[in-house]
Amino acid sequence: MKTILIIDDDDLVRESLTFLLKGDGFDVITAEDGKQGLARLGEASVDLVITDILMPNLDGLEFIKQIRSTGGQGLPILAISGGSYIGGPYYAQVAQALGADAALPKPFDNDQLREAIRTLLEGAAD
Repeated sequence: MKTILIIDDDDLVRESLTFLLKGDGFDVITAEDGKQGLARLGEASVDLVITDILMPNLDGLEFIKQIRSTGGQGLPILAISGGSYIGGPYYAQVAQALGADAALPKPFDNDQLREAIRTLLEGAAD
């Protein structure tokens, strides 16, 4: 069973994604910000990370930079951002330039999320 780490400062987003992904058969670990996300990566084996971009303490962009600079090149990262009305497309581009493998603007539908996860996990298996 694949394990997904969800990093988002919004409780409702974390809970909704957890419910969906557990229903799809994934193990799920959650974190409230990038700093906590880094700690979770040290505690468990993770197959994919879904990270929000705009968060307190350590944002998603800095999280991605740290993962990619410390040997996490093979870990698939999906960046999500609800800041579409304040630069979401820009944040998505920056996230991918820093090493995110894909990006989705919030709100996204379940099928878009599932497709992104499937694509990233299949790519990681190659």
